[in-house]
Amino acid sequence: MTGHKAATELIRLLGSGILRRPIGVLQVPPRWCARAGDLAVRLGVDYVDLRARLVEQLDPNQHTLGWSWEGLAAQLMQIAAQRPEVGSCTLIGNLDLLLARFQPSECAHWWRSMHMAGPRYGLLLVLPTHAEQIFPDDARADWLAGGRLVEWTDQHGGV
Repeated sequence: MTGHKAATELIRLLGSGILRRPIGVLQVPPRWCARAGDLAVRLGVDYVDLRARLVEQLDPNQHTLGWSWEGLAAQLMQIAAQRPEVGSCTLIGNLDLLLARFQPSECAHWWRSMHMAGPRYGLLLVLPTHAEQIFPDDARADWLAGGRLVEWTDQHGGV
């Protein structure tokens, strides 16, 4: 699925209550990732800058996150336990920056856990296109086959 219309359809599906696992992936051109908040506004959904949220939670003496893939998954489930303030799901920005610190095997475990997770409210994970190191081809194929992956390119209109 591609473009704004496909993203809107995926958001509708994530918020419908039909899915036992209401998590989707929106792949966008890398330069759009920095404008994920604008993308959320355009799509009419809530927005969480995951990197900023985690930095805010750091102890003043702590200089690194020290997160595992399990901790990152748990953080997303905490977000998904809260009703979105806007729309029917929450768009998660800057996830790519956090996934980039994991080894490929850890990313694979993380994607399997997300594919099987059953949060209360929908999550839409924003990732850059061509990010094979953090979104391996086999994981991407699973999300695509499950109808929970949308790619939005410049051809479909910008942010």
